[in-house]
Amino acid sequence: MASDKEGPCFVCYKPTNYFLHTSKEPRDWFYVCKNHITDKSFCTRIYSEEETQSRINAEINWEKEREEARKKAGLLKFFDKQPEKPDFFAQNDGLPTNGTVKVQLQKQFMYLRVQTHKNRADNKRAKDVMKQFPSAPRNRIG
Repeated sequence: MASDKEGPCFVCYKPTNYFLHTSKEPRDWFYVCKNHITDKSFCTRIYSEEETQSRINAEINWEKEREEARKKAGLLKFFDKQPEKPDFFAQNDGLPTNGTVKVQLQKQFMYLRVQTHKNRADNKRAKDVMKQFPSAPRNRIG
């Protein structure tokens, strides 16, 4: 998702206007640059049912066309070099210019995000506890 404001990327701290947010409560969001959104080791895209079905149909059609071409050419040998199979789920993986894309964050990055929240909460609690203690005496005893 893109916004008008820029913020530092959660991973590399480069300024970016793309961000990820959770779909469930509690709501959480953070800025992520476009390179990390398209990186498979950071997150994986979740396709809608229509996109998945259209890509599967395209792959089936490609298989049928390849078999028909091989039968016409009479090249049914086992050791023939196979043509490159296009990765139908890698095509058009770019981000849309408008709208949102569903992605699933890899568990290591999700763990890092949760740890960041826990550390902030722990620091806040520690400051609150320190405020409850009395201050040290300032005048000399004796």
